[in-house]
Amino acid sequence: MSVRELGCGFKIIDEKLILQYGSERFRKFYAQIDFVSFEILANDADRTIYFCDQYNVYVESYMCPFAVITDAAPQDFKIVDIEKGLMNSGAQNYYFAEKLTYDFDDLKSLEGLYYRVKDQVYFSFDKPMREADLDSFQVFTQLKHANLAKDKHHLYFRDQIVEDVDVSSFELLTACFDSGYYLEQDHTYYATDRNFAYYIDTISKQVKVIKTKSLDAFHFKVIDKRGYAFDREYRYDFGRRTSLKKLQQMATQNN
Repeated sequence: MSVRELGCGFKIIDEKLILQYGSERFRKFYAQIDFVSFEILANDADRTIYFCDQYNVYVESYMCPFAVITDAAPQDFKIVDIEKGLMNSGAQNYYFAEKLTYDFDDLKSLEGLYYRVKDQVYFSFDKPMREADLDSFQVFTQLKHANLAKDKHHLYFRDQIVEDVDVSSFELLTACFDSGYYLEQDHTYYATDRNFAYYIDTISKQVKVIKTKSLDAFHFKVIDKRGYAFDREYRYDFGRRTSLKKLQQMATQNN
């Protein structure tokens, strides 16, 4: 039996079987892979790994499953930014396994996860935001995962418009950032506009409308390292409401 070590826990057995830490990998691609020339080109602490053989370039990442990078040539493959998943082959640029339609020289950061290419706003390199107004576009950089933005017309979560928000009055509650540590502080927040309150979770991709009857009293507070929002009738925990009367009854019973 022949064993060829590739790195990152990968090895090829008898030039016909690919294992990683003892488990078989990429079986459905065996018909395409040239085992003899298959190797690792580059890796980012195992988060993103680029492979190639004499015919193809491949990628596996936390952002995408193992895939053939269409039309990428092993001979002129170039990593532009492995952490961001940007690469080039000839005249074609890529974001992980996806082809991009622009030159990297035209790519400019707008802070957070937003970019501009000439007069077009993009979210995460590959999602053009056709409705976005570049001149008034602002990213909420207070968020650790800065994937919330607005312009003079709309509020955007990632690349999607959040409907029915009064963008002129929309603001994040400052207490979410200056009240000290609370559980899930890196991705859960509250906000208000002139009509509603909102619960925002930047990881689970959620902006939840809270139709409070006492918006003027809506506020945020950290209690025992948990972040809660309150109005006059309810406490909100990760956007889920509980009646303050019920909480008082429970506290009385426990005492």
